[in-house]
Amino acid sequence: RRRAKREARRERKAADRRRKENELKCLRGLAAKEAAAVGVEAEAVAPGGFRYRAVPAADYGLSTDEILRTPDADLNRLVSVKRLAPYRDREFQVTADRRKRWRRDQAAREEARVAEKEAAKRRRKRARRKAARADAL
Repeated sequence: RRRAKREARRERKAADRRRKENELKCLRGLAAKEAAAVGVEAEAVAPGGFRYRAVPAADYGLSTDEILRTPDADLNRLVSVKRLAPYRDREFQVTADRRKRWRRDQAAREEARVAEKEAAKRRRKRARRKAARADAL
């Protein structure tokens, strides 16, 4: 009886998986057909008909390493998403002065993060010593 229930559950899951795969294939096919009708490459159209827009690369004067190491919140301080709105007439430019201030602030934030980690490490070490002394008594 348990085996029968288990088999039925497996069959239902397999049927659901096949149904989802077929739906996805249909969506991809429709998206490709729409793209061909409009003249857009099929890779540029996501399932569901969403079209990706080609955008020129912009690093705003930052190195790849800086972009990858920096948290998103800090990157947003330099170039907020509001400034990247597609309806704006001119492209947003980051001035050298703004980049210099951002790097200085970024260095200060990084020092603060490191100091906080060090302080937390010292607090944990102190707490372990205190606990060890209490256990020894």
